[in-house]
Amino acid sequence: MHYQKNTKSMLILLNLHSNTASVLLRMGKVGYMARGIVWLILAYLLTRAAIYQNSSEAGGIGKAFEFIQNGFMGNYLLATIGLGVAAYGILAFTRARYEGF
Repeated sequence: MHYQKNTKSMLILLNLHSNTASVLLRMGKVGYMARGIVWLILAYLLTRAAIYQNSSEAGGIGKAFEFIQNGFMGNYLLATIGLGVAAYGILAFTRARYEGF
């Protein structure tokens, strides 16, 4: 709820058309979920590396994407998460373009 309130107020400040703002809000939600999934997989890989005391199992984002791809329906999940991360990127670029820092 906190995300939605802050992002809606940001989109209102940008004077975007309501349909455009609605699409960006949905893209942001999907993007944050995709980022969360990637971070959870990274946490799992780091935990597994710590438990087995094998640092080569840890890896980074590439290893997380490889983990997703090797799983059940991996290519579809990887494509879905990739689209979600791209949606987050579009929201981030939009915020960077129109917000005054």
